[in-house]
Amino acid sequence: MPVDGVSRQHAATIVTELHGGSLDKFLATPAVKPGFFEVLLVRINDSWYRMFADEGVFFLSETRPFEALRELATVGGGVDLMEQLGWTNPTLLVQLSYREGVLVLATNSGSARLSDDRGLWRLAPYT
Repeated sequence: MPVDGVSRQHAATIVTELHGGSLDKFLATPAVKPGFFEVLLVRINDSWYRMFADEGVFFLSETRPFEALRELATVGGGVDLMEQLGWTNPTLLVQLSYREGVLVLATNSGSARLSDDRGLWRLAPYT
């Protein structure tokens, strides 16, 4: 259940309210399809945010910590994307945006692009 705070439901958006925040968790729930993820969870400035896409629309909502952890527990703790990307922990969030089916997270440790493929995320090369 979302809490009052930062949220988005758009086909294209830049989440400027979170820029400059300290990102210390970037986790994903794996999908049945190998190499894909269903839901992305990030912790920025001690607040958890849940992200997913559906029909080309990006959804972001602040969520309660216990709900984020419960969702991750159902999939064995999730996949640590910060570790996969080799980012330092914590890292400073420089950009969080979604446009034309691509989510961009840029930090002072590096950048990641995740493509929305029919509601599932996959890491895409950053160019």
